[in-house]
Amino acid sequence: MGSTEVFDCPEKNMGANKKTVMAFSSPRLAGTKMTVSQFTKWLDNLDGNGDGVISKAELEKAIKGMGLWFSSYKTKQAMAAADFNDNGIIDTDEEFKQLIEYAQKHWGLTICED
Repeated sequence: MGSTEVFDCPEKNMGANKKTVMAFSSPRLAGTKMTVSQFTKWLDNLDGNGDGVISKAELEKAIKGMGLWFSSYKTKQAMAAADFNDNGIIDTDEEFKQLIEYAQKHWGLTICED
């Protein structure tokens, strides 16, 4: 797998872009920009049971909340790309990094350095 590409956003005030989602609770538009910490916070919010990992069900719920079609298929593809140890959850730093890369490539998100 390649390294995670995280963009250095030129806008220091991320709120200046109408497609930027500061809280990132439910992005619905391709082109949404956020920082790595915002994306990480969003991932933490996905963890409904508080176990510190992202399950397939939690990820699918998030994908549905983003308004993306075919959420079951997209979840399966994201898990296949990010779950290196095939334990059915995103639970390591490397897997979280891979999920960031996958989200940028396939969900139309731009994730920037903090």
